Amino acid sequence: MNTERFAAKKLEGVTMSAIRTITERAKAIALQGHEVAMFSMGEPDFDTPAPIKDATCRKLDENRTHYTSNRGAPALRKAIAEKEKRDCGLDYDPESEILLTNSGAEAINNALTAFIDPGDEVVVLTPAFVSYRNVAALCGGAVREAPLRAEAGFQVDEAALEAAVTDRTRLLVLNKADLAEESVTRAWLAHYQPMVLVKHIYMPAVLRCDAFGGLAQPLNGNQIDRTDFGGDIAALHSNKQCDVLAL
Repeated sequence: MNTERFAAKKLEGVTMSAIRTITERAKAIALQGHEVAMFSMGEPDFDTPAPIKDATCRKLDENRTHYTSNRGAPALRKAIAEKEKRDCGLDYDPESEILLTNSGAEAINNALTAFIDPGDEVVVLTPAFVSYRNVAALCGGAVREAPLRAEAGFQVDEAALEAAVTDRTRLLVLNKADLAEESVTRAWLAHYQPMVLVKHIYMPAVLRCDAFGGLAQPLNGNQIDRTDFGGDIAALHSNKQCDVLAL
């Protein structure tokens, strides 16, 4: 059945995920008997650990299978609020400021759908996850790239940000796990004051920040390879530089 003539025009701006395209090709090659190392999907190379599977089975046996709040289970939202306060110094109301989603992809979809109107633009640091561009397109918006270049150590470039912003910029996506260059970022935010979507999912190490949001040393003093944005989010809030959504 040919359904193309019925397709919504907004789908014209949506492309197939390169991640999925490469994964499907790799799996097809693997089915032919070849050994394939896949670097496309963001998936661990081990099975779900037994404690997680056991806990899931226990909840099924306890009949924890019914609808909960649209915002997510209240007890879990409360636990998240406590963790954010303990680890990042952030105060979130679990009743009105925390929303649970099934994945980061759903959170991106919810955030852009809620705040992007036709004609709006989203500035994204690239390379980036594929969903930002497609979801923006479905909202009638568009992504403008601020490239992070290898020769510059993949640090945020002020000129790239300046080139990306227009009078239609609605949202800045800080999708980078290392904000060591925050002096550029915060100056840009203070000037343009966009809404900011922060990818706040890299939690193994916690950084503390000075009063204006500059990254200081890790709390444990150890070298790190991932960065928590807690202090930056708190600083952006406290200095009234922009409205912040933490993903």
